[in-house]
Amino acid sequence: MIRPAASLHIVVPDQVTNPEADLNQNELHRASAFRFTKDRERWIACRSALRHILGEVCNLAPRDVPIIIGSNGKPLLAAPFEEIHFNLSHCDDLALNAVDSRPVGVDLEPLSRAPSLIGCEASFC
Repeated sequence: MIRPAASLHIVVPDQVTNPEADLNQNELHRASAFRFTKDRERWIACRSALRHILGEVCNLAPRDVPIIIGSNGKPLLAAPFEEIHFNLSHCDDLALNAVDSRPVGVDLEPLSRAPSLIGCEASFC
C-alpha cells in the first residue's frame, strides 16, 4: 500500500503543456460541457496537473491514474489506490492540489474575498 507524505502543489493552469493528452474520454466529454472556453481550458489544465501529481504518487502514467467519481460526486482513486486522498481547488489563474494518506481538503479564494473570510478560520481549520 502506498502511503504518500502530505504534500501541497501549486499549479498555474496556463503553464500546463498539452493537457488534453492526459485526460480520458469521460473527462474530455465533461470538459466539453463548459460554456466558456477559458473555464474549459482551465479545468482541463487543472485535471491534467492533478493526474501528473497523482501519477507520481502512484507510479503510473498520468493517463493511467484511476480517478473515479464517488457517490457524492467527489473524485477519488480506485483500488488499489483508495487510501490516497487528494483535493483540488482553483480560482482564477491558480490552483492547489493537496495529497495525503488521510482525508485532506484545500481551498483557494480570490484576494477580494479575504475581508469576508477573516474570523472564519476556526470553522474550517
